[in-house]
Amino acid sequence: MKKGFVLTLAFLVCVFLFRIALAQETAPPLGLPTVDEDLESVSVTVQAATTTTVASTRTAVATTQEAIDDADVGSEVIALVILSLVGGTGIFFIKKYFDCNRYKI
Repeated sequence: MKKGFVLTLAFLVCVFLFRIALAQETAPPLGLPTVDEDLESVSVTVQAATTTTVASTRTAVATTQEAIDDADVGSEVIALVILSLVGGTGIFFIKKYFDCNRYKI
């Protein structure tokens, strides 16, 4: 009974923290295409294609580029490594504690 209560509480906390995404009910902005469910047929207009011939010359110019990495990921990686080590050793010691208590006479 206690385990069911804990699982139900954990589920409700997860639903509260990470709300379920619902579909968008309004039309998208900026003239994006929408689907009209009332349409039963599609009309197509055909336009004649025209071709144009253009002559051009190209010259290659050697340039150098510099890439500057502005991402600040070094400290984030270090923090994640520290959290991983602390969490891993914590789980190890908890397991070791319960194993020692299980086999203690």
